[in-house]
Amino acid sequence: MTLLFTFLIASFNMLHVGQMAEYKIYNKGNTILMKVILEDHEIRSFDFGNTCESNETPSICSKHHILKNLLVKINDDLILFEFENSYTDNGHLTLNFKGKMKPNSIKKIDISNTCFFEFDSSYRNRLAISLGKFEGSYMLTKNKNKITLH
Repeated sequence: MTLLFTFLIASFNMLHVGQMAEYKIYNKGNTILMKVILEDHEIRSFDFGNTCESNETPSICSKHHILKNLLVKINDDLILFEFENSYTDNGHLTLNFKGKMKPNSIKKIDISNTCFFEFDSSYRNRLAISLGKFEGSYMLTKNKNKITLH
């Protein structure tokens, strides 16, 4: 199962299609890691308005937007993500975040993701989750922007 998940994640970078952000969410012990992959040209076309200064880079604007519009709860505890770093490679903007969870087994995951729908109502957010016993890929849309796993 882990080998299949690793293959799927590796495929994301090679087969990324437009109008979609990809979120890889996984844990190392009590640390929750999240890698977000975006199309750089798409992010540059979004009008972040007064939430982003005109002199800020797309990665900074995207970071603020993601932290505001994505909520992850594990066992009903909100994960507070911190921005780690970002880079651009082959037209993809990658942002890395890190958060902490309480040292318990993962029994329930709630994710709400409304990122980028205000700029493009047909935008999609694909979640690739590998947290404890929970492994899978989930597509979120403007009309279905929340999942609960238990």
